[in-house]
Amino acid sequence: MPTTALDKTVGQNSATAQAVARAGLTLIYPTREELTDRMPSAPLADESILIFTDARTQRDCPTCEPAPAIAPTALQDILLRLYGPAATGQLAPSQIGS
Repeated sequence: MPTTALDKTVGQNSATAQAVARAGLTLIYPTREELTDRMPSAPLADESILIFTDARTQRDCPTCEPAPAIAPTALQDILLRLYGPAATGQLAPSQIGS
């Protein structure tokens, strides 16, 4: 394939790449049953969630501006992306706070 065509083909088969990656995974520990017991369930439609985040700031260097290690709403944003109105609809933005 000529290199001039790479920009049109790179990233076009992400579904195939994900399928290959999933097929190559091997669960060694815990067992599938133990994993099911340990993983929390997805939020239920009638649940309210409150997330407490360490909001202390840190500096990457002495002259760098202080910034939080994790954004105060990072977990909330992830939950809404996975379970919010644009995803499964199990979680409304009004049900979660950070």
